[in-house]
Amino acid sequence: MRALLLLSAVLLFSGCGAIHTALAERHFPPQGRFLPVGTGYAHYIRAGSGSPVVYIHGSLGSTRDLTDSPTFPLLTARYDVIAFDRPGFGYTRRPCRTAMSIEDHARALHGDLAALHLTEKPLLVGHSMGGAVALAYAELYPDEIRGAVLLGGLAYPQGPPSALERLSAAPVLGDLFLQTIAQPLGALLGPGQFKRVFGPMPAPRGYERAVLALGLRPAEFRADSQDALLVNRSLERMIPRYPAIKVPLEILQGELDKNVSPEDNAVRLHAVVPNSTLVMLPGVAHAVQFAAPQQVLHAVERLLRH
Repeated sequence: MRALLLLSAVLLFSGCGAIHTALAERHFPPQGRFLPVGTGYAHYIRAGSGSPVVYIHGSLGSTRDLTDSPTFPLLTARYDVIAFDRPGFGYTRRPCRTAMSIEDHARALHGDLAALHLTEKPLLVGHSMGGAVALAYAELYPDEIRGAVLLGGLAYPQGPPSALERLSAAPVLGDLFLQTIAQPLGALLGPGQFKRVFGPMPAPRGYERAVLALGLRPAEFRADSQDALLVNRSLERMIPRYPAIKVPLEILQGELDKNVSPEDNAVRLHAVVPNSTLVMLPGVAHAVQFAAPQQVLHAVERLLRH
């Protein structure tokens, strides 16, 4: 009888997660197209024309981190803008339930761009964790990009994973948490997190709803939590190679950023990468592409003239 009750509870919990996923994907469907890559399909958006500019989103992000921002129309008016959902996020499924390192995400992006058969070297624009991916890409494929713009980019270890990330990444117990408590807990904590990311400016309501809906799907939250366990080790491997980065970097950092410490990331990175420019943004928190679109455009323009 106990086994039957436990099985019934598990099935009920699984149903809650499935309902949340179905509703989230109904309200916020894919924005772009699907590209066959490796063992699956990568979801991406592509708009505009000109030199290719590739956007890389951060933790629990998606193509919406760019398309919902005022930076998107500025870039698409001048450039061929491409943004992929990283594996496990948005609408790019992860082939298996394993964690991915920062280097793994850079290799996945390399495969995505190879499948597009670009005729010109792209410029990378990475936000937050996407900035770390851009740095890994610059180390792994230095001759295949024109440079990188980092928007509040993560470059150095920021402390151990949170208890919530460890729980979500755990087998069995993590699945149970993701299928039951994660959605209401995320809805409760979400407004505070958005205030932290956006700082003095309000988060766009539609964007906030989309991030909470899609990011709290069990598969995506699990992927993000699993990756968080590997981030510091990835960065520790990458740090010794920063001084040898050949491509130019534009480092844009909000002075009010509480997610990625300016002193511990942007300032330190600029000090060790010879071919880099640091632009500190007063009054700006972590969501640089929302708060400082003109500065992002100018950084892209400077690198493409380099």
